Amino acid sequence: MKIIQLVLAGLLFCTSAFAQKTYRINKNAGTLQLENINAVEIESYGGNEIVLSVEKDSVEEDERADGLRTLNSRGTDNTGLGLNVKDIDNQTTELKRLDPLNAKKIFIKLPKNVKISIKNKGLNYGNGDGTILIKNLSTEINAVVQYDNIKLENITGPSNISNLYGNIEATLDDKIKGPLSLVTVYGFVDISIPAQSKTDLNLSTTYGSLLASEKLNIDIIHQEADTTRKINQRNIVINRTNKRSTDGVEKVVVNLDSALASSGVPAATLPPNFNVDINETISAALENLPISFGSPFGENKIVGKLNGGGEHIILKSTYGKIYLRDKK
Repeated sequence: MKIIQLVLAGLLFCTSAFAQKTYRINKNAGTLQLENINAVEIESYGGNEIVLSVEKDSVEEDERADGLRTLNSRGTDNTGLGLNVKDIDNQTTELKRLDPLNAKKIFIKLPKNVKISIKNKGLNYGNGDGTILIKNLSTEINAVVQYDNIKLENITGPSNISNLYGNIEATLDDKIKGPLSLVTVYGFVDISIPAQSKTDLNLSTTYGSLLASEKLNIDIIHQEADTTRKINQRNIVINRTNKRSTDGVEKVVVNLDSALASSGVPAATLPPNFNVDINETISAALENLPISFGSPFGENKIVGKLNGGGEHIILKSTYGKIYLRDKK
């Protein structure tokens, strides 16, 4: 009997220690705007209120703080979850995290007609992997983030996602509503789309590859590999040993646009006794440059139609690959 009581007591302790605190916002339309929030999971549901919750850890409990609320330069904790909720106007409600370094993962349930907007400046270093997960939304999604990974599961669009340092993964619903734009600079874009979808595709990457499933019937209208854009109008500094200079190195700035247009560089820019063939010098310099400074491949662009075309989908990555898959 005592063993049973101990087990029940342990279960009650675990339940209370890790139970979720919740806060409800009376809103079933308009936009919920998140500011500097990552490590968040957002999901659509059939209710009429926005429901916020945060996992509770018993270690965080401070008995002295009972009955008090957190004050912060970013705002006041008016939810009991370390979050500030404020109406910006009749349509938009802002949700702001007050202490990004000590915050836990946030769960948000959205009514079906509420749009989501995310603005993240990459300030949330204490929130695990910083993944933003959005599931089952059929309303508009707008996000401008840094240092976060974004995962979109079973969404319809329209969506406009811009990421600086991070990946974007998306699985689209059968009923796509464009336009849908997924753009990242330092990361990959991985999207799964129903094979029967009718879409207009615009794909581009500068230092990556475009990869697509053979099961997708893409009619390529235009493809372009711009091999000169990244080196035109770019100045490089060529160093060579020179005993006459005080630091032992003479630096010559060569404009590649001029150099590549002709067989050499204007004489006025050459130092005395500069008896090096300019073409060999430029070739050697380009070979030694890291790829982030100059790529022999340039920008790879594909414009095409899937099943005759329809909703617009734009996928772009500067320093990463683009994966276009058929949804299983």
